Amino acid sequence: MKKRRLSQIGSFFALSLGSIFQAKWLCLPILHCHSCPIASFSCPIGVLGHYLSIGVFPFFLIGTMLLFGALLGRAMCGWVCPFGLLQELLHRIPSPKLELWPPLRFGKYLSLFLLVLAAPVLLGTESFLYFCRLCPAAAIEASLPYAYMQGGFTDFWGPFLRFSILGAVLLASVFVLRFFCRTLCPVGAITAILNSISAFSLRHDADACPQCGECARACPVGVDLQEESRSVMYKAPADCILCLECTKACPTSDGLKGSFAGNFRRTDLSGSYKQ
Repeated sequence: MKKRRLSQIGSFFALSLGSIFQAKWLCLPILHCHSCPIASFSCPIGVLGHYLSIGVFPFFLIGTMLLFGALLGRAMCGWVCPFGLLQELLHRIPSPKLELWPPLRFGKYLSLFLLVLAAPVLLGTESFLYFCRLCPAAAIEASLPYAYMQGGFTDFWGPFLRFSILGAVLLASVFVLRFFCRTLCPVGAITAILNSISAFSLRHDADACPQCGECARACPVGVDLQEESRSVMYKAPADCILCLECTKACPTSDGLKGSFAGNFRRTDLSGSYKQ
């Protein structure tokens, strides 16, 4: 946890060097609004929506996302994303803690399809149904700074809708850990799909698992590896953010570990395992 927290805090500052360094041509697979005046990099959702709205296929963006996905899967959600860090900190506020209703985790795929892919194509990026017009991260990183620089908001309904969503998400995060990441984040939907091809992943051996449930209790996104795996699993589940909190909580050394694909044990045709 200490290493991950240091990584998250360091990443927050690295992503906020826009006043002295900018590489807006590069999209990192995290939710970080590039309209923020101090943002160092671009948000893949904003770039994707822009290109779709003008009828251009974003080859470089897709290639970048595939590259990050092939190497790291959703690891940047767990180690880099500043909005994820904010939700984790809010969850530490003393309050009743609730379990997420499982069907809600499919909401992030609807968010990706309807608000990120369909809305800019059919309605344009100025529509209030376009994701960036509703994005709670953008409310903090773009709307607030520009309102301060301009001496107030230039209109009412846009900021009202965006900040209402932000307030609801932050409140929900107090009770449900990483609520937005698990239910609405379109970046999470993209990287969840890429978890299946990620070189960096988890190895869960059900035969060596003590069935203690410590991994599920430690997981910030509610993944239960005992339900996901029946023998040996070499890839992380779609919702896993590869934070490795589960590997620290696991009482065994062979049951659960994080590793790159080259370090995984492979299975031969007879079903036995070999190094």
